[in-house]
Amino acid sequence: MVHFGDIDKDDYNFYIQICFLVLDIPIFLCLLFIKAYYGKFFNKSEDGNCIQKLLRKIFPVIPSRISWIIQECPCVFITIFFIIYYYENLNYKNILVISPFLIHYIHRTFIFPFVIHSSKNNPLEITLMAFTFCFFNAIMINRSIFFLIKDYGDEFLLNYIFGLAIFLLGIYINIHSDYSMIKQRNANQDENNKYIIPRGFMYELISCPNYFGELTEWLGFFILSNSFSGLVFFISTFANLFPRAIQYHQWYKNKFKEEFATDKDLIQRKAIVPFLF
Repeated sequence: MVHFGDIDKDDYNFYIQICFLVLDIPIFLCLLFIKAYYGKFFNKSEDGNCIQKLLRKIFPVIPSRISWIIQECPCVFITIFFIIYYYENLNYKNILVISPFLIHYIHRTFIFPFVIHSSKNNPLEITLMAFTFCFFNAIMINRSIFFLIKDYGDEFLLNYIFGLAIFLLGIYINIHSDYSMIKQRNANQDENNKYIIPRGFMYELISCPNYFGELTEWLGFFILSNSFSGLVFFISTFANLFPRAIQYHQWYKNKFKEEFATDKDLIQRKAIVPFLF
């Protein structure tokens, strides 16, 4: 029987966990039918539904690089704060468990934003929503690891090695896919920066290997941390990325109808899980 050491109904962390799980259901269902308007689905013009038009009048758009830094940075700074605050009570297990989480977000905050295409913008309201998620998620994860989990048990090393292997596989798929897409997009800048069908690596199997890689990362993190917060984080990530991947896959099929109708590899390509979805 699985026992999570970070479930404490008397601690406010428990209410963050429950709020995340409760919100995941409507978020997942909404995103299956409503396009979250960022990335390919963002149009800074007045086109769009009435809500989007209203939001454009209230919130400005900001450069995508600034957007990435703002929304991801809470996970870095809150983690560093917890390390400093609990420094006297730290042990090697705390550091081992939080390190993959911190490494991921250091990359997302300070490296990835300077690799992406610099001319794009993101809506400020989407950035603020992502910031809010990262803020509370960082508190939830760090409080579990540094405060609530008193003993990782005798199976710690086995769980950690197995989970870390999955995490490393995921972060490799995630980063390799992102950078491959950027490289292929940059190679087409002379053609009015038109959209392309990414090829190579896991793009031969799915349209969103970067999302698949990130899901794999957080599945591995859940296993290596053996925490309820890690499970909640994985479920929340799935609730956001799975519907998004379905929409991206359909966007590619609509944008490149002829290629998806005639290319054998594209006909067999799935959205986010190889051979399945």
